[in-house]
Amino acid sequence: MNKIRKEPLLAEVERRLAKPIFGERNKNCVVVRLNDDLTEKNSIQESTFKLRAHGFKASISNARDSSFVVLTNAKGVALIGSIVDVEPHEELEGRINIYFRDPCHIDSDELAKFVTWNNSNPVRTIRL
Repeated sequence: MNKIRKEPLLAEVERRLAKPIFGERNKNCVVVRLNDDLTEKNSIQESTFKLRAHGFKASISNARDSSFVVLTNAKGVALIGSIVDVEPHEELEGRINIYFRDPCHIDSDELAKFVTWNNSNPVRTIRL
């Protein structure tokens, strides 16, 4: 994962919107908090390798209306990618798969200014 560049969150969103490659059109983000301590959940490293956030309970319409997915964890790692596709999970009702491209590390402290977490839902939709 150390080969992926690191950029400030807002600067990276602005850069992608200035020259959209994957259809980026707004500052909407689906933010997914991963639990890297649980082997049954996808870690950030695995999601980055597969270029997808897999099986998360989230609104498919909100995800389709968003340009970006942000993956983060409790260890201070955060990554942004441009959403290229969203589809219902093939087996789990109410869960979705988000496919993305061009992953880039971002400052998790900067992300924390926009997201408040609780224990009930590890997915948020935000507008920067």
